[in-house]
Amino acid sequence: MLSCMAACAANTSKSTASKSSKEFSTNISEEKPLSTTVGVKEDTQYGSVIFRIKVDEFNGLGFKLGDSCDIVFSNGYKLDSVPYYNGYYTYTGDPVIVSYPGNEYVLLAFSNGDLMWETAGCKEGDTVTVTLREQGAYQFIQESMSMVYSPDRNDYDSDEMFANYRVMKGGNLAKNKFFRGASPVDNQNNRAAYSDALLKKDGIRFILDLADTEEKIQGYLNKDDFKSDYSAGLLKEGLLKPLGLNASYRSEVFMKKLADGLRTMMHQEGPYYIHCVEGKDRTGFVCLLMEALCGATYDELRTDYMTTYANYYRLTQESDSEKYNAVLHLRMDDMLIGLPGVEEESFTGSEVFTENAKAYLEKAGMTKAEIDNLIQYLTTGEAVKED
Repeated sequence: MLSCMAACAANTSKSTASKSSKEFSTNISEEKPLSTTVGVKEDTQYGSVIFRIKVDEFNGLGFKLGDSCDIVFSNGYKLDSVPYYNGYYTYTGDPVIVSYPGNEYVLLAFSNGDLMWETAGCKEGDTVTVTLREQGAYQFIQESMSMVYSPDRNDYDSDEMFANYRVMKGGNLAKNKFFRGASPVDNQNNRAAYSDALLKKDGIRFILDLADTEEKIQGYLNKDDFKSDYSAGLLKEGLLKPLGLNASYRSEVFMKKLADGLRTMMHQEGPYYIHCVEGKDRTGFVCLLMEALCGATYDELRTDYMTTYANYYRLTQESDSEKYNAVLHLRMDDMLIGLPGVEEESFTGSEVFTENAKAYLEKAGMTKAEIDNLIQYLTTGEAVKED
């Protein structure tokens, strides 16, 4: 299965052509192959390209999840054999057409990679033509990776499971000091109040919010369904640090913002809570990095990372080993390969990545002294005194 996934991913290529102008228009081709031309707009949060066509309309034309499509922008930028999925089921940096559950419109992105809007050189008024290249070319991956979780608390065994909430473990990481999970302020998945209650129960004293900006948090506070009073109190005390990270953890912007957040967090008193929206992707990477700094083995990293999939989708090695290993390889292993000096695609259970994690933070702009202080902080759980 994994070799098939790798082969499919290798078929995705990028190419550019000379630029040409084109007026904004929407045209659905009636000839074979199946093709449509629509306008585009920028996803200002993640840098993706949003197609000005709703998911139902796009699918209604005949495009199906698992198809392979060719992309041509009106400015001449091209992408060949791009998979169409309902999730980000490609390796980091590879392009993907996505109809993510809950999203109204189809979008195009580099999975956890560069900003598609910027890379494609898009501007308002541009259009994109999507042409079916091969029906079902990526169907195997779509079926293997497709997972949708429920937003209903009654479908879960506990509040912790629903909020993907847990204490971090691995290597010499301080016990019962660092927690992770879903957002306690963004209620788009109906989890915020549950996360907030768990933070209060465990006496969390500092929140590292990977997803939001101050402006977005203020927007949540003004909503009628906002019930996260404990987190709002920490925000008022200056004990919630919003980083507003995109999903591109190999990008300079992501790395610099994360380094700034870690510098702030290690001078605060704990316990500490790290989250994005779901506590899955950005949180998954940041927690993996922190645990790796503390000498966590590959098996320990895997246990923590894959708990998210057990919580949301009841996916375990025992329930579906093939899908479990596919997720592990495409998600966590790919994150590890993104650390400086990690080149293998298969790892031993006892392998550690401390030096690679240090190298990542050095690349992010942290000094060796800062990294040493961070490791001391992570292993003791005690705030570093400011000079």
